[in-house]
Amino acid sequence: MTPTPPTDVADFYDAIAPFYDDMTGTRERIVRDEKTFDSLVHSNKISDALDAGTGSGAHTLLLARLGVNMTGIDIAPAMIDRLTRNAAELGLSVTGLVAPMQNLPTSMNESFDAVFCLGNTFPHLRSSEERRSAVQGFYRVLRPGGLVILQFLNFDMIRPDSRLPRFLTQVHTSTMERRYEPTAEGVRLVIRRNDVAHADTQTFSLDLLPVRPPEMLALLESEGFTAVSLAGDLSGGAWNPETSHDIVVTARKSPSRQH
Repeated sequence: MTPTPPTDVADFYDAIAPFYDDMTGTRERIVRDEKTFDSLVHSNKISDALDAGTGSGAHTLLLARLGVNMTGIDIAPAMIDRLTRNAAELGLSVTGLVAPMQNLPTSMNESFDAVFCLGNTFPHLRSSEERRSAVQGFYRVLRPGGLVILQFLNFDMIRPDSRLPRFLTQVHTSTMERRYEPTAEGVRLVIRRNDVAHADTQTFSLDLLPVRPPEMLALLESEGFTAVSLAGDLSGGAWNPETSHDIVVTARKSPSRQH
């Protein structure tokens, strides 16, 4: 059995990058979610957007296919390499940068109509200072009236007496499992990859800090965002704290206020 690597966020994602696309079904997600994102793009007139925590680029590539000028950032260099490779294979032009979302470059100021932070990315920021810095950066890089969309798990469903989210993927000789476990401090993401052909099992784990709606809404409003709203999915379905697996928070930069 291969030892578990360090739980630094960049190291964690660099380590799982070689099988990340297979595990998460990147190509299938691009096709599956096109209708939802097409509606978001057209209803909000999005021409230029930032994908904060792009990973291997599923959402960056999907939005680029819809005609949006996309920039994807990630803290893990191996993930940006995967994004670049996937874009080339799909014949898409995107910008990929290794950068933390809590320290966005000043060159991005007021460059985007929308900032997407999807797929449970925001809980990877494990302090209130990092989270505030990220939200301040989102505000700064948006054009006046621009939209931020955050998506993360409903962490209140991740508890010892609940049915924990678990995802199992089989590709060729490899079985990949993703699951979430409650801890005293928050939640742990555990990934286990079993390769039958090489008789090898790898286990990777990373501690996350849960995000809850009241905290997120208050943070956005304190940093100048308006029209802050809560939904249960990216299509705008109602959020139910007992049954919704995801939480989607949207907000807009004030059309006039500078931050």
